Amino acid sequence: MINSIKGRGKVKSKKKIMTNENCCKCDSVVEDGICCPCCQSFVHPKCAGFTKDSLSLYKKMKNLRWYCDNCLSYVDDVKGISKLINDKHVALNMELKKISESGDILRNDIEQLRIAVDNSKGKLDQVASVDSLKSEINAKWSEVVKKNCDAVCSEVRSIQKTLNVVNENKERENNIIIFNLAESENSVKDKEIVMKIFQSLTEESIKSSDVVKVFRQGKKEEQITSPRPIIVKFNNTSSKVLVMNKLFKIKLLDDKLKSIRISHDMTREQRTDYRKLVDEAKSREADDGEDFLYRVRGPVGRWKIVRFLKKGK
Repeated sequence: MINSIKGRGKVKSKKKIMTNENCCKCDSVVEDGICCPCCQSFVHPKCAGFTKDSLSLYKKMKNLRWYCDNCLSYVDDVKGISKLINDKHVALNMELKKISESGDILRNDIEQLRIAVDNSKGKLDQVASVDSLKSEINAKWSEVVKKNCDAVCSEVRSIQKTLNVVNENKERENNIIIFNLAESENSVKDKEIVMKIFQSLTEESIKSSDVVKVFRQGKKEEQITSPRPIIVKFNNTSSKVLVMNKLFKIKLLDDKLKSIRISHDMTREQRTDYRKLVDEAKSREADDGEDFLYRVRGPVGRWKIVRFLKKGK
């Protein structure tokens, strides 16, 4: 934008002014320039592609902003992150609003109790037992405070639980679990076997650098009755998706590996929801006859039942 400044970080306007800044396009001194509001870089209007008419219109429009090429390349990512943060912010604000409302109720009850105490002052001389009245007031006070404090604590616990769920889901987002893979002597050997499986499934598209960590779930027992599941942490979602899309190739692996099963790393609640959808899909398939297949598809936590026409139908 056209700026009038005496130093960086101060409020800018669109009035013409001399500056000592260099143009981020041609690197020459900018006298009457446009400033990127994101990185504070200056540019000549001509270097930015402004004509006389468009520059005149830009000066008149207070809400127009010009961004340099470098900052503009990050706009889409910033929008995505901003939307995610805004959604979380809205959810937390709703929870905080409930806490505020509970606080208002508490303050109102306390005020009502104070008024009742004030109204009772004139009657204290007529009361045979002042101690009895004090005990009653204290009991009511304790009841009001406890009731509303319990409500506030409940809201706080609800918010904490929501945050814990969000964090846990985020932590598991790039993970998968491998079942029925025979125990190895150590984690290094486990990772070698896991990488062999991934490279076979993806035609060597998955590299060792794509995998952050490979470890067994649970403590190793002296007498192994069944192999412990293996948790695999990828460093990006695309690598995980690539593996999950190639699971149909498991039947082409070596005989010792054909029995493995790979799934998303889900929370207990997610596994319960997924199992319910699978049972519902089986029920629909049984009721629909022999023409269609019903399967559960979609990202973790956002599954839906999809109907497929059987081959040859």
